[in-house]
Amino acid sequence: MLTPRQNQIVSFLKTRKHARVEEIAQLLFTSESTARREIAALQRMGIIRRTHGGASIVENAEETPIVIHQVQRVNAKKEVAELAADKLPNFTTLFIDNSSTARILVQQLPLKNKTVVTNGVTVAVQLAADSDTNVHLLGGRYHYHASALVGDSTVKAIEQMQFNLMLCSCTSLSADGAFESSEDQCAVKRAALANSRYKILLADSSKLNDNAMYRTGNLTDFDLIVTNAPKDALQPLLAVAGDRIVHL
Repeated sequence: MLTPRQNQIVSFLKTRKHARVEEIAQLLFTSESTARREIAALQRMGIIRRTHGGASIVENAEETPIVIHQVQRVNAKKEVAELAADKLPNFTTLFIDNSSTARILVQQLPLKNKTVVTNGVTVAVQLAADSDTNVHLLGGRYHYHASALVGDSTVKAIEQMQFNLMLCSCTSLSADGAFESSEDQCAVKRAALANSRYKILLADSSKLNDNAMYRTGNLTDFDLIVTNAPKDALQPLLAVAGDRIVHL
């Protein structure tokens, strides 16, 4: 989780794109040496890039780092989680991806004596704190920005499993389907989609765009699509998926 200072820096750079160390120090009401330490910490997370005399936001990363997702649009993600919470079927086995929205939802679920499978490292650590939940963290190649495990071994493991319920999010959502920026992440979600009985897609309103390249599935591949977007913004999706879509 980002510190308050780091949140300030990230928000500032997302607006300004680049700032000098002295500007960041003034923003934080602190010394330039302290500002440099915070910049260095954010660079290690892959969120910003240090430049000569300053810092800039990472624009071309394959995906937004998970630490940013954890703090961006928290209220919107909570709205989606609350909408979805009473729509879930009975289940004993669950696949959950590494998304921050799914992680918020799973905190609300009674998971005693249930089996949860995930490729999300943060999700697994969170759930493993409850000794009554049977948590399986899939193996694979570690994807730093997403704090997730991906690759052929991850996909092959999922293909040997079967889940009552799948909870996942996406990078972008349109009438053409749910999409990911990462081909590796998409492959993991496709495998889980094919091996789950009931599939729920969680997408806050910021996902309504066509900015991602790799299609996880069509809208009708999901049993429910839960979003906090207003109905007016969902007309193209409603024309395709109808009452599969749950919205505010």
